[in-house]
Amino acid sequence: MRSIRNMTPTNLAAVREMCRFAEVHHIGSSFGVGFTVLDESEAVLHYVQTDTPDIKSPTDILIHMRERDGIRHLKDLFELLWKNSIPAENKIRELSGDQRESA
Repeated sequence: MRSIRNMTPTNLAAVREMCRFAEVHHIGSSFGVGFTVLDESEAVLHYVQTDTPDIKSPTDILIHMRERDGIRHLKDLFELLWKNSIPAENKIRELSGDQRESA
């Protein structure tokens, strides 16, 4: 499974955990929502409130799509973003280096 995220120092641990079961790429500008295209028949759109200390936020949203035309359009957008994104490992090294420098 591939997923595109906006990686920051605050979500670094979560992204590392996610990398255990998914291929993750970083996109520089957060467009507010993340998504994963599972295959031609399923896609997931998700928005997770990142600036709250609560485990669950009333603004967290997950939409599971099974409508093929919508998924096809999402897949095209996903592929374009994927080609212009950074592998998580590279961004993790960069963020980890930033944290060592500020310590």
